[in-house]
Amino acid sequence: MSSFTKIGWKIMKALIDTNVLMDIIKQRQPFCDASNAVFDLIAEEKIEGYVSVQSLKDVFYFCSKRKKEKDAFETVEKLSFVLNVIDMNGNDSRAVLMSGMNDYEDGLIAFSA
Repeated sequence: MSSFTKIGWKIMKALIDTNVLMDIIKQRQPFCDASNAVFDLIAEEKIEGYVSVQSLKDVFYFCSKRKKEKDAFETVEKLSFVLNVIDMNGNDSRAVLMSGMNDYEDGLIAFSA
């Protein structure tokens, strides 16, 4: 348990999107350093990390194209143990469509948060 929770502070929650995950997996410069720093904070329990099930699906797809399918499963499995997985449903989709947001994918992430 982190010192933040011991003194009654709420730990910040961070929604990790597909791009952050891909920065780490592909080691995309210059973004991977910042993305790795976020995961360091999660590992140190300074923040709570969340990911949508949709992002995990996208990571699996990418990894299965680059690596063996077994490796893709292992990657997603590791992420699902490190991060809290957020489910999405039809109501989330409809809320995005009714919101007037221009980017559907960003809207799904925003509404799932």
